[in-house]
Amino acid sequence: MSLDALRGFDMFWIIGGAGMLVALVDLLGFPKSWVDGLALQMEHVTWDGFHFLDLIFPLFIFISGVTVPYSVLSDKAKGVPVSKLQIRIIKRTFILVLIGLSFSLFKFQWDAIRLYQVLWLIGMSYLIGASINLHVESWKYRLLIFFGVLIIYNLVIFYLPYPGK
Repeated sequence: MSLDALRGFDMFWIIGGAGMLVALVDLLGFPKSWVDGLALQMEHVTWDGFHFLDLIFPLFIFISGVTVPYSVLSDKAKGVPVSKLQIRIIKRTFILVLIGLSFSLFKFQWDAIRLYQVLWLIGMSYLIGASINLHVESWKYRLLIFFGVLIIYNLVIFYLPYPGK
């Protein structure tokens, strides 16, 4: 129940709760400094630092990550074959990535097509997390995988060259 409440809280912000809250605070006549301060927290930081709104996507990924073991392990306990579960995981990942690509594909601006966007991140996170939950039962191996992914991710972020670096 509490996970559902947290998911509802997160979805409120995803569907535009930030704009509604700022408008409500302004409508209720709070001082302009309060409205401006709140409005600032409801915008994304350009690069360094973070505001409240920058925590919504990581919270969504966290919630998804918490629910995956319940779903995967429950189906596994019911006797659903591991191969069938893995195919379902791959299908869901493919659908998320395809939906994400469709947002840029239907603009017909081929130079604007981005593979690495929010739905791609959600899909890949789900694929990796669900597959690990499905195939790796030892918490020691899961911990090794966790630290391995964390180290590789940081190496890529800090050392992979990108335009302008």
